[in-house]
Amino acid sequence: MTVIDRLLDICGKHDCRQVLRSYDRFLNQLEKPEIREHLKGLTKEQRDDPVFRDLKNEGHHFTRELLKLFERTFDSTHPIRRAIIF
Repeated sequence: MTVIDRLLDICGKHDCRQVLRSYDRFLNQLEKPEIREHLKGLTKEQRDDPVFRDLKNEGHHFTRELLKLFERTFDSTHPIRRAIIF
């Protein structure tokens, strides 16, 4: 059983939809050799690059969606939530 399978079992397919959509989009972009090469060529001064910004924003979106999923799934006193969200 994969991590995704466990997530779906615990949180439900419907509630996982946004998290998985964001994760898939991020991974699909990084699978593209031209995107990876583009990112490798960037310097710290090029943080405003549209490709970099898009992926960074998607990472933030994923984090927010994952946090919402944990908050909906686990009560604030649940040991899993307390261990993950601090």
